[in-house]
Amino acid sequence: MTHSASEMDGYHTSVATLEEFRSSREAWNKLVLSMALPSVFLTWEWLYTWWEHFGNARRELFILLVRRDGQLKGILPLFQEGGYKLVGGAYLWFCAANDLYPDHLDIIAAPQDANACLASIYRYLLNQDAGWAVVEFPMITRESAIYRWLHEKTASPEKSPDVDLSRSSVAHYIPLEGSFESYFSSLDKKQRYNVRTRRNRLYKEQAVTYAVRSPDTDCLAVLFDLHRRRAERKGIVSSFGHEEVFGFHRAFIERAAPAGWVQFRFLEGPQGAIAAAYNLVFAGRVYSYQKGIDPAWERHGPGTVLLYELVQEAFAQGLKEYNFLQGAEGYKNEWARHWRDLGTFRLYNPGPAGRFAACMYSSKRLLKKLTHRGEEIR
Repeated sequence: MTHSASEMDGYHTSVATLEEFRSSREAWNKLVLSMALPSVFLTWEWLYTWWEHFGNARRELFILLVRRDGQLKGILPLFQEGGYKLVGGAYLWFCAANDLYPDHLDIIAAPQDANACLASIYRYLLNQDAGWAVVEFPMITRESAIYRWLHEKTASPEKSPDVDLSRSSVAHYIPLEGSFESYFSSLDKKQRYNVRTRRNRLYKEQAVTYAVRSPDTDCLAVLFDLHRRRAERKGIVSSFGHEEVFGFHRAFIERAAPAGWVQFRFLEGPQGAIAAAYNLVFAGRVYSYQKGIDPAWERHGPGTVLLYELVQEAFAQGLKEYNFLQGAEGYKNEWARHWRDLGTFRLYNPGPAGRFAACMYSSKRLLKKLTHRGEEIR
């Protein structure tokens, strides 16, 4: 794919070199903080560390930078991989999305610049002719700049030949307004009783304590071990257990912990940790990234007790949101009455490569629907 530049209305789009990516930490994060909903998964630390650990010969960075009057106004962090041999055209994916499953993704731009930056990027992509087939924007919310811009561009993306949208998941969250006591009293009476009972039993009868630990590799190793053991007990294969994932998080923690972005919390019994939480704290929000629970303690409900402590601590710290991230697990409905829908947009090249890609995705969805319907009939 050739990398030329596109300019209109003063907004100029180009592809970042690896050196530009490597040296852009300060300007990159400043732009993230200017977003309407800043996300830790869009920070330089998260994305550059991802490239160090997941970049390979089959992937090529395709990070689009938008400038106006020499000032950086927008970043769309993509990479390209694969394509269709018969018609050409690469897949353009959101950096880190296929390996680390982040959400609340979006263009990195201040609200007043987002639409103009996206328009400039789109013009740039069209100038690439058949150099790409499809751009996938996963796990974006209805409030995101990308969602709004694509809706305005197509009027009805569900009927547009160049864009489609599929609902991916939901992300529950707790607005941290008022006091923790007021929030907790608003929960279901039975739930409150169960939480209090489990706390009393764990703390008084089992000598369990809530522990705050400085983030380091040892904390990460404990979390991974608990997560692995529970996954084995449930008979599932967890993508979180891979060695390269551990390496990524170890390096990310080294970069992000000094800024206060990483939070490890544990419930510890006489023999060691029985539950662990790995949270990310950024721009006033807590992101509940991963948990681990000792299967031998599951009947005591340590996950529930740990969550109680985490939410109470977030209120005490004066943060504004506790975000459970993607997933419709039942316990999230019990703790949070707010959520954001998460969807995946695909933007297709208007040329042959894009039309072929759209046809392939449509066929896959139809096959999945028919298969699911067949399972229901049986």
